[in-house]
Amino acid sequence: MLRRPVYLHRLYLFLTELLYHQLAWSYDLVAALVSAGHWKDWGLSILPDLSGNRILELGHGPGHLQAALLQQGIAIVGLDKSPQMTKQAHQRIRRLNPSLVHGDAFHLPFADETFDRVVATFPTHYITAQETLVEVFRVLHPDGKVVVIPGARLTTPRGMPERFASAGIFRLFGLSQDWSDLAHNWFVKPIRQAGFEVIMERRTHKSGEIFIIIGKKQNGNSNRRFQSS
Repeated sequence: MLRRPVYLHRLYLFLTELLYHQLAWSYDLVAALVSAGHWKDWGLSILPDLSGNRILELGHGPGHLQAALLQQGIAIVGLDKSPQMTKQAHQRIRRLNPSLVHGDAFHLPFADETFDRVVATFPTHYITAQETLVEVFRVLHPDGKVVVIPGARLTTPRGMPERFASAGIFRLFGLSQDWSDLAHNWFVKPIRQAGFEVIMERRTHKSGEIFIIIGKKQNGNSNRRFQSS
């Protein structure tokens, strides 16, 4: 599988950082352009996996998943490190009385075993940092789950917008490649090492293929965190 050149990877991370902070106001537009309008739907495709009484979303972004769950009467808390994103999300869903927290995934401001699910859609590398996964393990109920969409790709571009996205931005940054090996090495391994039983699924949705990783908390593994798998 072709890997992203180092300079493109750094450029991708730099642009992502800008998009989450100074350019947060443009996030929805940029996400729609690079995915031919499918980005929001891809993120919401995770809804069937989010059962439980209390859910935590890490990196809530502009608040689309927050809105969908709040409209269903599900208690969800959103945490984001970007004050600009928190502002964007609050403006979108303020009538739904959201619970949005400006904070860091390395130090979650919640008690042990608070949540049934922890979810992150299209997160950056912070999601598999040791500090994050230790905290995620801590705040999940026994047998709780962490659910992550690490990436997606256009597979059957049909109209001009989809062909443009597939041949342009997605290909430029290596986002059009098969995510199987990448997701396993960058996401499955560290989540498993953190004490979770992990499965990875590939789902087809609106001209694209979405990768979903589900880690179930294994209490008997809590003393094995980050040992080599």
